[in-house]
Parts: sequence; C-alpha cells; structure tokens
Amino acid sequence: GHPEGTLQSSQSGEATDIRTLTGMLQSGEATKRKLAAETLRTLGPLAREAVPSLLRALCEDELLPVRWRVADALRRIGLTPENTSAVVKAMIHDPSRSVRWRAAEALREAAHWSQEVVYALIRACADEDDWVCWHAEKALNEISARRILIAELNSAALGDPSPAVRRNAAQAL
Repeated sequence: GHPEGTLQSSQSGEATDIRTLTGMLQSGEATKRKLAAETLRTLGPLAREAVPSLLRALCEDELLPVRWRVADALRRIGLTPENTSAVVKAMIHDPSRSVRWRAAEALREAAHWSQEVVYALIRACADEDDWVCWHAEKALNEISARRILIAELNSAALGDPSPAVRRNAAQAL
C-alpha cells in the first residue's frame, strides 16, 4: 500500500499525490486537466479528498472530456448530502449529454436522496436526450424501490417484541 495521499502514477512512474492531481485539475493545460480527471476517476474512493476540487471542475471547466470524467469520478467516490447540489446542477444545466447522464448515474448511486435530488431527477426525465432520461428514470425507480423496502422493514420492526427495535424503527421513520 501507499502512504495516505500518495499514489503511484502508471503514466510516468513518479509518485503522485491527490493534492498534485487536484492542482492539475486547475491547470491551464487541457491535457493535464484531462489526465488529472481520468486518474482521479480511476482511483474512485481513494480520491475522496479531491471532492471539493472535482465539484469545482464539474461546474467550471470548459472541456467536456474533463467534466464527464469528473462526474464519473464523483460517482465512483460516492456522493454525500453535502456534495449533491453541484451534481444536480450539472445534470440539469450542463450543455453536454455525457455530463448530464453521468450526473444522473452518480445521483442514482448516492446513499442519500434529498427532495432536491428527487425533483431534479423528475425534471431530468424530460431531458431532450433519451440517455439522460433513461438514467434519471432508472435512478427514480431505484430510489422508489429502496424507500419501499425501508418502509416495509420499518413496518415489520415496529411490530417486533423488543422495545429497542421498535424505538429505533420509529425513529427511522
């Protein structure tokens, strides 16, 4: 294993850390930004500390090859309630279908869906691009299925003979 924050780059053989990659995301050179986005995408959860820089690049980078890789990197890292707003914005407003559908995919795989996320996915179902619509619909179907399962599990738990199980189930509702 590599020390925290340090990774071996397969491209150059030099040790590259997440901070270097996030700095590359802000480079004036398109090839550096694209390489940084691809490397962070490949790293997935190991690149968690790069999330603020990835969110900035998702909203601000003018290059499609950077933005779609950034959206996919965020999906692979995993969204949290604190970082879904930028992904929602990209899903609705990015001019590229490749970014919009990857943003919908990232939201589908998120562990938490706020009202903002659900409404944005509903809006994305009317996107001009069929692929974006398909990913948004898939996300809504999965959210619905998970919520139904959670409700059924909580309902069963509310009838449990254990007071602790009933109390936790009631709090979860």
